[in-house]
Amino acid sequence: MAKPNKIQKTSKLKHVKNIIRVIIFGSSGFIGSNLFHHLSKKGGFEVVGYSVDNCNLLEHEQVVKAMQIADPETSVVFCSAISRLTEDSWDTMQKNILMVHNFIASMPKQGIRSIVFLSSADVYGFPSSQVLPITEATLPEPTGYYGLSKLICEKMLQFKINPSCPVTVLRLAGVFGRSDNFQSMIGKFAKKIAEQQPLIITNDGITKRDYIEIDELCQIITCFLQKPAEGVFNVVTGKSHAVKEIVMMLAKELDVKPKIQFTQQAGERDTNLVFDMTKLKTKLKSACPGIKLKGIEAGIKKYVQDNALKLKK
Repeated sequence: MAKPNKIQKTSKLKHVKNIIRVIIFGSSGFIGSNLFHHLSKKGGFEVVGYSVDNCNLLEHEQVVKAMQIADPETSVVFCSAISRLTEDSWDTMQKNILMVHNFIASMPKQGIRSIVFLSSADVYGFPSSQVLPITEATLPEPTGYYGLSKLICEKMLQFKINPSCPVTVLRLAGVFGRSDNFQSMIGKFAKKIAEQQPLIITNDGITKRDYIEIDELCQIITCFLQKPAEGVFNVVTGKSHAVKEIVMMLAKELDVKPKIQFTQQAGERDTNLVFDMTKLKTKLKSACPGIKLKGIEAGIKKYVQDNALKLKK
């Protein structure tokens, strides 16, 4: 872990009324850094970003120090976590839970304005086709330590830290976009297609997934910061596509014929993940009617444009 006590990343303050102070934990990560940039550019926000460099969430004292600036007008976006792509183990599950515990234990007595917690659709596991589409009422059945840690953290935050502090839980099914360093599923596909590397796809590529582009996610989070809401929301586009179809969308934008190798290694991860986004759509329509989610095709087009130079190397 890097040493703490570096100056936190902070947007330039504008002396305007009704400015919302936002603390982002995990501001150096893919989602956190994009959100920091989005809020700073939008205006109307005082944004403070903490990463492991200036606040190790595993160290309670450091979290207490970071939260000293929080007050009843402060909202927190909790992006920090050790993802299952890094390691899906008992040890990382404990660390993810400890990070949220330290945050809760560092809450100021006077409370804060709201919390937005980035969770994962991994809490649902891989439901059978009989229970699709997945809604927020679908029974969580995580199949890995990461999904279990997210579910536990959700419940910890929902144990009413403060009755006047809404906790918004956003369950992400998959995010891609600018600066993901080709680590998202879309990014990995794009890189391999552009480099003419073979793509190994199971189940004939018919497994369905729903991924959302980072700018659309930032708009959604911004809406919940402006209009805090209590509850759980699935954050998806609302239209799942077969993996093979997603690959062909990318190939079309890259103008490259993909080299696909299909395998028949069926398993739980070949289960379709189809979501119902009625709850999120209803919230956005009432709170932030200006948000128009364009879907994965527009997101892929933007992704290829944003990464054009890197994809041509």
